[in-house]
Amino acid sequence: MKVTAIKIIKSISLFIAGSVLGVMSYYSLNVYNQHGAIVAKGVSSEGLLSIRIGMTPNEIVNLIGPPLCIKYKKRNNAESGDSSIRMNISRHNDDSEMWIYARPSKVSLGGIEINLFFKNGTLSSAYAENYDLGVYKCDIEGCPTIWNQEEFNSIDIIKKSAFHSF
Repeated sequence: MKVTAIKIIKSISLFIAGSVLGVMSYYSLNVYNQHGAIVAKGVSSEGLLSIRIGMTPNEIVNLIGPPLCIKYKKRNNAESGDSSIRMNISRHNDDSEMWIYARPSKVSLGGIEINLFFKNGTLSSAYAENYDLGVYKCDIEGCPTIWNQEEFNSIDIIKKSAFHSF
């Protein structure tokens, strides 16, 4: 089989086109994973910096607004979910609650997650992760603790470009 200049040029062209398509697909998926996040309207990096352990749900809502949803565990450890915020946010008992402020899109391979945890009606901890890597935490060990300042600051950028900001 004779190798001609035309065959070499076609092969190189196909390789370049495939490479460009692969790189574009990778970056498109990466952007969709980040910006396909679902983020609560009021959450911000500035608001997260103001959160402290022991705050009441009403104080949290005043700082960063209502969560996307609340998941809670009753004392008997039966897990329940609540897709809407209760009418009376100040009504709490000994059940523990997880308030979800940001989560990756359903088709995402990862992305931003912001969760606040309440026990006995007060904030017990708060965490933000990006692709399962800790970015921010607030718990009894320290509040706020920022592991990655650049990723933490990206919360506001992701929120602005999120597909679904409620």
